[in-house]
Amino acid sequence: MQSATDPDLIEKVKQGNINSFNQLVEKYKNDVFHLCMKILKNNEEAEEIAQDVFVKIYTDIKKFRGESRFSTWLFRITYNESLSRLRKNKKLHQQTELKEETFQMDYIEKEFHKVENEERTKIIDRSLDELDEENKTIILMFYYHEKPVEEIANIIGLSKTNVKTKLFRARKQLLTYFEKKLKVTRKEMI
Repeated sequence: MQSATDPDLIEKVKQGNINSFNQLVEKYKNDVFHLCMKILKNNEEAEEIAQDVFVKIYTDIKKFRGESRFSTWLFRITYNESLSRLRKNKKLHQQTELKEETFQMDYIEKEFHKVENEERTKIIDRSLDELDEENKTIILMFYYHEKPVEEIANIIGLSKTNVKTKLFRARKQLLTYFEKKLKVTRKEMI
């Protein structure tokens, strides 16, 4: 006996046939889970998002017009749901990191003011040299030229979100390098 095609199953699901929906889930559940895992790299979250995807598919099946293959539509939803979760996780992570970074920045700023002006300039220059050209450019535009993120994005040809992410990572990288240099400088002064 030949198994039903996706269009046949979808039509039956649109008519309320749960068995046909279960067949779609059975057919695609591993692929959906694997895509979630590739993006999220967390088993529990991948399982949760995979379940959310199938709930969304069931809820929105009437919106599927058949202009593309069902699997394309399914994977687009899977991709979007996974990215949405990833962004949410990163936002929570960045908020925590930002609090830690603020605390570290206060400490470093206090230490920084203990160092002579000439030595400060050397530390800043050496710290900036540790960054790759794109991140260095972003830091210089944002802090020295006081350009807004949107303008930096237009200049460099990146999205605002990408610029914000790179700015965050570059600050973190600078902070680490800067902290090491300050410790070395303080030891030399003692």
